[in-house]
Amino acid sequence: DIIHRSGTIVAVEGNGSAASGKIDLDADGSILLLGGSMSATNVDMLAIDHIYEKYDNNAQGTAASGYALTVNGTLTVLTTGGSTVDYGIDLGSRYNQLHRVIMDSDKGNIILGNGGSQNLEVEVESGNQVQGSIVIHNYAGGSPNDIVVVKDLKARDNIDLINDERD
Repeated sequence: DIIHRSGTIVAVEGNGSAASGKIDLDADGSILLLGGSMSATNVDMLAIDHIYEKYDNNAQGTAASGYALTVNGTLTVLTTGGSTVDYGIDLGSRYNQLHRVIMDSDKGNIILGNGGSQNLEVEVESGNQVQGSIVIHNYAGGSPNDIVVVKDLKARDNIDLINDERD
């Protein structure tokens, strides 16, 4: 497993600005984002079991309760094995700041939350069918933006797209 309990993970490339690099997380078990934050231009997460982010979207205030993920470029999240929980990927925090997400789960649901100010572009890797449901929630938290389906979204069960940020 890869477990992030607190603190900040920031990828800086060369002499570039903060969050200008890439982060790769590859786990034979699970990826558990329990506290703190992660910032990069691109992030790749691959887990055999599941990927989980701790969050409380009902908490009051502007500070993240749990985990905050900021990816200005592409976030790729993939689970490839049998999940031990109901979801393959749960990155549902309203404090996430995401732009483009490529996702796939061979077993289990995908939950994705975003409170960023850019359009949220989403796709399932290689047009695969997710073996569960897909829930994508764009929370009000920045300037109005859209959920943009870049390629086909396919799921064995339901697909829910919820956009709270409207003009």
